[in-house]
Amino acid sequence: MIVKKMYVARRYFLFTYYALISVFCLFVALEEVSYGQRLFGFATPEPVAARNLQKDMTIHNLEAVEALFFKLGPVALGLFGMLDLVRLALRRWIDPRRAEVLSFMVPPWFLGSWFVPVALFAVYATFFWGQAALVEWQDQEPVEALLALGFFGFLWYNPSRLRRGHPVLGSSPTIAEERS
Repeated sequence: MIVKKMYVARRYFLFTYYALISVFCLFVALEEVSYGQRLFGFATPEPVAARNLQKDMTIHNLEAVEALFFKLGPVALGLFGMLDLVRLALRRWIDPRRAEVLSFMVPPWFLGSWFVPVALFAVYATFFWGQAALVEWQDQEPVEALLALGFFGFLWYNPSRLRRGHPVLGSSPTIAEERS
């Protein structure tokens, strides 16, 4: 819905941004269900099984990309969830029109806490995994669920903002028009 509205409103940057988020969410969802491997009952191809840590039909468990998915990626996603706090702290110095666009690109500040555990878990896994046995690798599932719920909240919140007339579509008056 957001992608279509951005295209119709000729907001091509936001159209591309949300199209990429949509592809990312689809990719993550397909990764989590191993592309339907168990549902459709197909075996993992031997070249993938030889390099996959869980012997599943997934990319994120390949040895070559594991560090990206389990270390760098979660830290980046956790920080992404906190960007609205940065935007709010810098709002004095940001053009109001750009601030409106930025507010539409990142999860609202009140959803930030859904992203923080992901970053904290990634930092723990990166720096302290072998030193303090607080969690096992299976314990990342609740953290992933928090991330999924954070993204769900973010992607649920923005269509409601569009329905209420968010300025990013130009459907509500600008500050200058309200003053006149």
